Amino acid sequence: HMYNHILYLVYWAINGGLILATFLVDPNSVILGNNRMTPWEASIYAGFWLTFVVWSFWDILIAGGVKLGQGFSAWIYFALVNLLGMYLVSSLTKYTGLSIAYPILIVALALLANLIQRFVWTKIYYQNSHK
Repeated sequence: HMYNHILYLVYWAINGGLILATFLVDPNSVILGNNRMTPWEASIYAGFWLTFVVWSFWDILIAGGVKLGQGFSAWIYFALVNLLGMYLVSSLTKYTGLSIAYPILIVALALLANLIQRFVWTKIYYQNSHK
């Protein structure tokens, strides 16, 4: 479905944009860039890898025939997936260009990313696939 490709790109933009916005607001807590990439490039890479983690866990559910829908269980599942993804991406600074100084900020960014992703999923995918 074309919705899947659009949704992936939208998630990537959300994730990269959220990371970049947080860096621009507080560059001491969210460090973007390294000796190989600029902050803008790092936000693109970090956003991509976070989206990749979320999408991979989503594919695991689909392959297992699990349908979470849009309820509380889906919110919790993807909140945990975003938390894992944000932790992994910020832990692999050398490759992603992202470093997050405080664990609580990792949690906050993961929850905010999840909130925005679930909203967009409802608007783009869920509504279009259930017409």
